[in-house]
Amino acid sequence: MTNHSTTDCIKFVWPEHPALKFSPNTGHIHSGLHKDMTVTFKADEVQNLNEESVMCSVTRITFEKDASEVRIMSVFYIGVVLFLSKGG
Repeated sequence: MTNHSTTDCIKFVWPEHPALKFSPNTGHIHSGLHKDMTVTFKADEVQNLNEESVMCSVTRITFEKDASEVRIMSVFYIGVVLFLSKGG
């Protein structure tokens, strides 16, 4: 997720969803920066999500401290990426 603003910091919140889990589901991104997101799909039965919208709430926020004074930490995760396709 990228914040394309040159001045505004944003807060994002992903909603609860029965089959999708967003991680992180809440956070903030300073202007001009980005945050890696992971979406996990888990369902007990077959589901088609092609037509489903999941709306992320985005709000402009301000900090009491200047952005240069806020500690920013990057964490890199090494994992497995699965590509799912419909069987025919």
